Amino acid sequence: MKVVYIAPMFHTNQVPIIKGWVEHGHQVAFVSQYEGKTENHQYCVPYILGYSGLFRAVNRLRSFLYRKKAAFCAYPEAFRDKCGFPPLIRLFRYIKKQKPDIVILRERSLYSIAACFVCRLQKRRCILYNQTPLWDSEPPRNDFAHRVVKKLTPSIRMTPVLGNPETGYYDEKAVYIPFVIEPQLAPAQKTYFKNRQINLLCVGKFEERKHHLMLLEILCGLLPEYSLHLTLVGEVSTEYHKNYYNKVQAFIAKHHLENSVSCHTNCKPSDMADFYRSADLFVLPSTGEFASVSQLEAMSYSLPVIVSDTNGTACYIEDGQNGFLFRDKDKADLMKKITNIVADRDRLLQMGSCSYRLVCEKYSFDNYQKQIEQLAMQAAE
Repeated sequence: MKVVYIAPMFHTNQVPIIKGWVEHGHQVAFVSQYEGKTENHQYCVPYILGYSGLFRAVNRLRSFLYRKKAAFCAYPEAFRDKCGFPPLIRLFRYIKKQKPDIVILRERSLYSIAACFVCRLQKRRCILYNQTPLWDSEPPRNDFAHRVVKKLTPSIRMTPVLGNPETGYYDEKAVYIPFVIEPQLAPAQKTYFKNRQINLLCVGKFEERKHHLMLLEILCGLLPEYSLHLTLVGEVSTEYHKNYYNKVQAFIAKHHLENSVSCHTNCKPSDMADFYRSADLFVLPSTGEFASVSQLEAMSYSLPVIVSDTNGTACYIEDGQNGFLFRDKDKADLMKKITNIVADRDRLLQMGSCSYRLVCEKYSFDNYQKQIEQLAMQAAE
């Protein structure tokens, strides 16, 4: 089977999937609009197709007009992700040369509309991948613009976000396919409580919605009673990131946390394993998290995890078994959930073991492959 992915960039959550295709003897290719700050090309080097000349000119003009606002923008790539347009002839030739059995398009965007058009011309099967929940909290939009976009993009959709079956709106044309993650470190092989303390880990870009400052405030409240160390790992690649990172550093200095907090920026993907190995508990206090894969990486290293109840991948956490969900933006509830784990080291070990078991049972590549093959058959009908 030959699979081609087309997405804005080669996200780290794609690495286990690409690795799975390669190791199972399949062919896989990845087309991206641009290269991200931290990418792992061990199993696949993406083909950077880029944008059409017309869009590049429009984007340069827009960047000039909005240059003052750009420095404080959390997502400077949002415009090109949604409105970027590929060089059609090069895309047509690439798809024709690759002759894929299935093309997987990321998000509903002008780029995906163009790619879907090319696939239909060449009679290539394609499906859509985005992170809108299978059971969405909001009813589907059915205005004229949304109907047009849905017509111009694949009708079959896959998502790694389950949503809430009790209160959500079910998308009958979507299929829930969890992220793929490989088991990395079994509980019996892991060394917990290095330096006789509980080591907390938080991974995420340095931006306000990640709530690093809230986590630091909680740490200040817990340190008088518990022996803890917090490691913050994240990207700092824009002026917005730098400004927020400086706030984090100022808080650490003001509260004399230099011996209790470590910050690491722009780390290589190959460096992340050491952070997970050294940690005892993974905490992701962010809000507006569509689908975080870092908590799954933590689970693969036998770590209990704590995330917000609005996190798209909160469905990967069995509340009270391998971690906890806390009420979004609720500092008191997050502090309570962290305390419940750090106050009982035996429970921490049990939760870490449960995390590893769940990874082994539910998030294998074999499960992913079977479901992709079924969707490919549906797309051919």
